[in-house]
Amino acid sequence: MSSLPPRIIQRPFGGTPSMCKLLIARGIIGGISFTFFYYTLSTLPLGDATTLLSLYPIITIFLARIVLGEEIKPLNSAAAVLSVVGASLISRPSFLFGNEDDDNSAQHRPPKLGYITAFLGSIFASCVIVLIRKAGKAGAHTLQLLWAFVVFSTMI
Repeated sequence: MSSLPPRIIQRPFGGTPSMCKLLIARGIIGGISFTFFYYTLSTLPLGDATTLLSLYPIITIFLARIVLGEEIKPLNSAAAVLSVVGASLISRPSFLFGNEDDDNSAQHRPPKLGYITAFLGSIFASCVIVLIRKAGKAGAHTLQLLWAFVVFSTMI
């Protein structure tokens, strides 16, 4: 049976103030991202929600370039774009392919807030990925990242 490293038990949010800030930000932003994710799934048609929430790989590429200074490789960009195109083709969102029952579409139009939360959810998911990468480079343990998410997303 393995035991946890003592630093995780003694300092679950990191040993330095900068590490603590990263882990708390990861937890809070992760909780907000999940809130947006579930609200989007509960209000939008599944195809629309899936497509809009799958924009995060593209946003992550650019955010990682800005925040972490990572290189944008053509292969990564192509893979991100193809993943969104693939998700769009599979989920067939009504905002791209139209609604099959157009006569009732005016009555059952999803709220605009669902589309806003879908885009915000993608942005926050990208932020979480970049924060995890930054915290990992700073020496955060995986369990510290998970603990921060559990603690702060539960509060939200």
